[in-house]
Amino acid sequence: MKTSRLTLTPLATSDLEFMYRLNSDPNVMKYIREIDSKISQTEKVISDMLEYSKKFPGYGLWIARLSDNTPIGWGIVIHIDKNSENPIEVGYRLLEKFWGQGYATEITGALLNYAKNKLKLNSLCAITLFDNLASQNVLLKSGFIKAGIRHYYQKDVLYFEKKPL
Repeated sequence: MKTSRLTLTPLATSDLEFMYRLNSDPNVMKYIREIDSKISQTEKVISDMLEYSKKFPGYGLWIARLSDNTPIGWGIVIHIDKNSENPIEVGYRLLEKFWGQGYATEITGALLNYAKNKLKLNSLCAITLFDNLASQNVLLKSGFIKAGIRHYYQKDVLYFEKKPL
C-alpha cells in the first residue's frame, strides 16, 4: 500500500528490532498494553501475527515506512482480539516522534481503502481506551462513529464503526 508520504509493507521477521522499539516504549504503549520488556516477547508477537496472516490471507500487519525506507509505525487489519468470530478491526501504532503529523490518519485511510477494494469489506471497527483522545480524533477524522462501549482485549474500550466503507 502507498500513501502520499508512506509505503506500507507486510510484516516480516526482519522487522524485529523496529517492532521491539515500538513495543518496549512506555509512551507508545501507554494506551495499549504492558511494554515488551524482552525482545523474545516481541518475537512471539511477530510469530503470532505471521501465523494469523497465513490463516487469514490478506489480513495482518503492515509496517509504515517513509520514502527513505525508515519505519515509523504500523497499521493492522485483523479480526478484533484475533478471534475470527469478531468484527474486523483497523489499528495503528507510531513512534512518538511521528505523533501529531497526520501519519495515523494517513495509515488509517490506506487501510480503509485496502479493506474496501482488496478485501471487499463493507464495514470496519476500531477501539481505543477512554482517555486516548488523540486516537479517538484520528478515528473520527477518518469517518468512524462512536458506537458504544465493548469488552475486547480483556478490558472495556470505546468502540467505533465505519460502514459503509
